[in-house]
Amino acid sequence: MDEAYRQTVNAATASLDWNAKEKLVLEITESQRKLAEVLSKLDEVRNQCHSMEEENAMLRKYRDNLAAAARTEDA
Repeated sequence: MDEAYRQTVNAATASLDWNAKEKLVLEITESQRKLAEVLSKLDEVRNQCHSMEEENAMLRKYRDNLAAAARTEDA
């Protein structure tokens, strides 16, 4: 009787372990999906930032050219 009980307990424990492992796998998979989304958004923001930096540089040149033109007209 003890052997049958032990086998039943082992089977139940293995089932619980399997369910716990399966839950962990699902949680890890979900975390990886969320991380991929965050990294994708980060790349998008970096690209936007780079574009804005380029636009800012062009606007500064334009401003400097306007200021230089205004100084030459005043002279």
